[in-house]
Amino acid sequence: MVEDVRIEYCSDGQAVIIVLYRDLRRPECLFGWSREAREAEEPEIWTTIVWANFHEHVIGSPYGLPAECRQEGIIWTG
Repeated sequence: MVEDVRIEYCSDGQAVIIVLYRDLRRPECLFGWSREAREAEEPEIWTTIVWANFHEHVIGSPYGLPAECRQEGIIWTG
């Protein structure tokens, strides 16, 4: 379940898309995924690409989500 999507800026000014999400079987765990953000002439296409990459990361990973889970902070998966 996606909880938040946002753009943050690194110290070098590079924009990064951050997706925070939870596994419905372990709602106490907060997972995070990030990718470089790019400006696009057609934002709808970039949105589709980011969503597809995130979906592939979460659903298509042969390793699944990390087994360890802490209730504080973000567990970065990518």
